[in-house]
Amino acid sequence: MERNEIEAFLTLSEELHFGRTADRLRVSTAHVSKTIKGLERQVGVALFERTSRKVVLTPVGRRLCEELRPAYEQVRRSVRNAELAGRGLHGTLRVGYFGSAGGRYLPQLPAYFDEFHHPDQTPSGRPIEPGPTAATFPEILALVGAGKGVYLTTEQAPLFYRRPDVTFIPVTDAPPLQFGLGWLNTGLTARVQAFVQTASDTTARQRT
Repeated sequence: MERNEIEAFLTLSEELHFGRTADRLRVSTAHVSKTIKGLERQVGVALFERTSRKVVLTPVGRRLCEELRPAYEQVRRSVRNAELAGRGLHGTLRVGYFGSAGGRYLPQLPAYFDEFHHPDQTPSGRPIEPGPTAATFPEILALVGAGKGVYLTTEQAPLFYRRPDVTFIPVTDAPPLQFGLGWLNTGLTARVQAFVQTASDTTARQRT
Protein backbone atom coordinates (compact mmCIF):
# COMPACT_ATOMS: atom_id res chain seq x y z
CA MET A 1 0.00 0.00 0.00
CA GLU A 2 1.50 3.30 -1.12
CA ARG A 3 1.47 6.53 0.85
CA ASN A 4 -0.90 8.25 -1.58
CA GLU A 5 -3.31 5.33 -1.28
CA ILE A 6 -3.26 5.51 2.52
CA GLU A 7 -3.82 9.26 2.51
CA ALA A 8 -6.66 9.02 -0.01
CA PHE A 9 -8.37 6.23 1.94
CA LEU A 10 -8.06 7.89 5.35
CA THR A 11 -9.11 11.30 4.05
CA LEU A 12 -12.14 9.87 2.24
CA SER A 13 -13.08 7.94 5.39
CA GLU A 14 -13.25 11.30 7.18
CA GLU A 15 -14.93 13.39 4.51
CA LEU A 16 -17.13 10.70 2.95
CA HIS A 17 -17.16 12.92 -0.10
CA PHE A 18 -14.90 12.58 -3.14
CA GLY A 19 -14.91 16.28 -3.95
CA ARG A 20 -13.89 17.44 -0.47
CA THR A 21 -11.27 14.68 -0.31
CA ALA A 22 -9.81 15.87 -3.61
CA ASP A 23 -9.72 19.46 -2.32
CA ARG A 24 -7.86 18.44 0.84
CA LEU A 25 -5.34 16.37 -1.08
CA ARG A 26 -5.08 18.96 -3.87
CA VAL A 27 -5.76 16.44 -6.59
CA SER A 28 -8.66 15.82 -8.96
CA THR A 29 -11.79 13.91 -7.98
CA ALA A 30 -11.03 11.43 -10.73
CA HIS A 31 -7.59 10.80 -9.21
CA VAL A 32 -9.13 10.04 -5.80
CA SER A 33 -11.67 7.70 -7.37
CA LYS A 34 -8.98 5.88 -9.33
CA THR A 35 -6.78 5.54 -6.24
CA ILE A 36 -9.60 4.10 -4.12
CA LYS A 37 -10.59 1.63 -6.85
CA GLY A 38 -6.98 0.48 -7.12
CA LEU A 39 -6.82 0.01 -3.36
CA GLU A 40 -10.04 -2.01 -3.38
CA ARG A 41 -8.59 -4.26 -6.08
CA GLN A 42 -5.57 -4.88 -3.85
CA VAL A 43 -7.63 -5.97 -0.83
CA GLY A 44 -10.20 -7.75 -2.97
CA VAL A 45 -13.27 -6.16 -1.39
CA ALA A 46 -15.14 -2.85 -1.50
CA LEU A 47 -14.08 -0.36 1.18
CA PHE A 48 -16.81 2.19 0.46
CA GLU A 49 -20.43 2.01 -0.55
CA ARG A 50 -21.13 4.66 -3.16
CA THR A 51 -24.46 6.03 -4.24
CA SER A 52 -25.46 9.23 -5.99
CA ARG A 53 -26.24 10.79 -2.62
CA LYS A 54 -23.66 9.50 -0.17
CA VAL A 55 -20.43 7.63 0.47
CA VAL A 56 -20.10 5.35 3.52
CA LEU A 57 -17.51 2.92 4.75
CA THR A 58 -18.23 -0.78 4.44
CA PRO A 59 -17.63 -2.95 7.53
CA VAL A 60 -14.30 -4.01 6.05
CA GLY A 61 -13.43 -0.42 5.26
CA ARG A 62 -14.31 0.70 8.76
CA ARG A 63 -12.08 -1.96 10.31
CA LEU A 64 -9.21 -1.09 7.97
CA CYS A 65 -9.57 2.56 8.91
CA GLU A 66 -9.53 1.82 12.64
CA GLU A 67 -6.40 -0.31 12.33
CA LEU A 68 -4.58 1.76 9.74
CA ARG A 69 -4.98 5.27 11.15
CA PRO A 70 -2.95 4.80 14.38
CA ALA A 71 -0.12 3.17 12.44
CA TYR A 72 -0.13 5.94 9.85
CA GLU A 73 -0.12 8.66 12.49
CA GLN A 74 2.82 6.97 14.21
CA VAL A 75 4.75 6.90 10.93
CA ARG A 76 4.02 10.60 10.41
CA ARG A 77 5.21 11.43 13.94
CA SER A 78 8.37 9.39 13.47
CA VAL A 79 9.19 11.13 10.20
CA ARG A 80 8.43 14.53 11.72
CA ASN A 81 10.63 13.79 14.73
CA ALA A 82 13.45 12.74 12.43
CA GLU A 83 13.10 15.99 10.46
CA LEU A 84 13.15 18.07 13.64
CA ALA A 85 16.15 16.18 14.98
CA GLY A 86 17.98 16.80 11.74
CA ARG A 87 17.28 20.53 12.05
CA GLY A 88 18.21 20.57 15.74
CA LEU A 89 14.62 21.30 16.82
CA HIS A 90 13.85 18.05 18.61
CA GLY A 91 14.12 17.97 22.38
CA THR A 92 13.26 20.12 25.37
CA LEU A 93 13.68 23.88 25.55
CA ARG A 94 13.55 25.32 29.07
CA VAL A 95 12.27 28.88 29.28
CA GLY A 96 12.37 31.01 32.42
CA TYR A 97 11.15 34.50 33.18
CA PHE A 98 11.01 36.98 36.02
CA GLY A 99 8.90 40.03 36.67
CA SER A 100 10.06 43.52 37.45
CA ALA A 101 10.08 42.61 41.12
CA GLY A 102 12.69 39.95 40.63
CA GLY A 103 15.42 42.16 39.25
CA ARG A 104 16.79 43.33 42.57
CA TYR A 105 17.16 39.80 43.90
CA LEU A 106 19.39 38.56 41.09
CA PRO A 107 22.94 39.65 41.97
CA GLN A 108 24.36 38.51 38.64
CA LEU A 109 22.49 41.30 36.83
CA PRO A 110 24.54 44.43 36.04
CA ALA A 111 24.27 47.34 38.48
CA TYR A 112 22.68 49.66 35.91
CA PHE A 113 19.70 47.30 35.65
CA ASP A 114 18.90 47.64 39.34
CA GLU A 115 19.61 51.38 39.27
CA PHE A 116 17.21 51.89 36.37
CA HIS A 117 14.34 49.83 37.77
CA HIS A 118 14.86 50.78 41.43
CA PRO A 119 16.21 54.35 41.51
CA ASP A 120 17.37 55.86 44.78
CA GLN A 121 16.19 59.37 43.88
CA THR A 122 13.49 61.11 41.89
CA PRO A 123 14.22 62.85 38.56
CA SER A 124 14.37 66.13 40.48
CA GLY A 125 16.96 64.73 42.87
CA ARG A 126 14.82 64.03 45.93
CA PRO A 127 16.05 60.88 47.72
CA ILE A 128 13.86 57.78 47.73
CA GLU A 129 14.07 55.88 51.00
CA PRO A 130 14.08 52.13 50.44
CA GLY A 131 11.10 50.30 51.84
CA PRO A 132 10.77 46.80 53.25
CA THR A 133 11.99 43.96 51.05
CA ALA A 134 9.96 41.13 49.59
CA ALA A 135 10.80 38.00 47.65
CA THR A 136 7.80 37.93 45.29
CA PHE A 137 5.56 40.38 43.51
CA PRO A 138 2.45 39.33 45.50
CA GLU A 139 4.43 40.06 48.69
CA ILE A 140 5.27 43.51 47.34
CA LEU A 141 1.61 44.20 46.64
CA ALA A 142 0.73 43.08 50.14
CA LEU A 143 3.21 45.62 51.55
CA VAL A 144 1.82 48.35 49.28
CA GLY A 145 -1.71 47.44 50.33
CA ALA A 146 -0.63 47.75 53.97
CA GLY A 147 0.57 51.30 53.32
CA LYS A 148 4.27 50.49 53.64
CA GLY A 149 5.42 51.88 50.34
CA VAL A 150 4.86 52.24 46.61
CA TYR A 151 6.26 50.24 43.74
CA LEU A 152 6.78 50.85 40.02
CA THR A 153 5.52 48.03 37.86
CA THR A 154 4.28 47.39 34.32
CA GLU A 155 0.91 48.30 32.85
CA GLN A 156 0.08 44.58 32.59
CA ALA A 157 0.22 44.11 36.36
CA PRO A 158 -3.42 45.13 37.02
CA LEU A 159 -4.55 42.46 34.57
CA PHE A 160 -3.12 39.68 36.72
CA TYR A 161 -2.68 41.12 40.22
CA ARG A 162 -5.72 43.28 40.88
CA ARG A 163 -6.29 43.87 44.60
CA PRO A 164 -8.96 45.93 46.38
CA ASP A 165 -6.36 47.59 48.65
CA VAL A 166 -3.96 48.62 45.86
CA THR A 167 -4.50 51.35 43.28
CA PHE A 168 -2.54 51.27 40.03
CA ILE A 169 -1.79 54.78 38.75
CA PRO A 170 -0.35 55.23 35.22
CA VAL A 171 3.00 57.01 34.98
CA THR A 172 2.85 59.02 31.78
CA ASP A 173 6.17 60.91 31.90
CA ALA A 174 8.52 57.92 32.18
CA PRO A 175 10.29 56.17 29.29
CA PRO A 176 8.63 52.94 28.15
CA LEU A 177 9.70 49.72 29.82
CA GLN A 178 10.54 47.11 27.22
CA PHE A 179 10.80 43.36 27.65
CA GLY A 180 13.01 41.09 25.60
CA LEU A 181 14.39 37.62 25.26
CA GLY A 182 17.88 36.70 26.40
CA TRP A 183 20.07 33.62 26.13
CA LEU A 184 23.68 32.57 26.65
CA ASN A 185 26.13 33.60 23.97
CA THR A 186 27.06 29.95 23.57
CA GLY A 187 23.47 28.73 23.65
CA LEU A 188 21.96 29.97 20.38
CA THR A 189 20.69 26.59 19.25
CA ALA A 190 18.14 25.86 16.55
CA ARG A 191 15.53 25.36 19.27
CA VAL A 192 16.25 28.80 20.73
CA GLN A 193 16.11 30.40 17.28
CA ALA A 194 12.75 28.73 16.58
CA PHE A 195 11.38 29.93 19.92
CA VAL A 196 12.59 33.48 19.32
CA GLN A 197 11.02 33.51 15.85
CA THR A 198 7.72 32.21 17.20
CA ALA A 199 7.70 34.80 19.98
CA SER A 200 8.48 37.58 17.49
CA ASP A 201 5.76 36.45 15.11
CA THR A 202 3.22 36.22 17.94
CA THR A 203 4.09 39.70 19.19
CA ALA A 204 3.81 41.13 15.67
CA ARG A 205 0.34 39.59 15.22
CA GLN A 206 -0.83 40.99 18.56
CA ARG A 207 0.25 44.49 17.56
CA THR A 208 -1.71 44.44 14.29
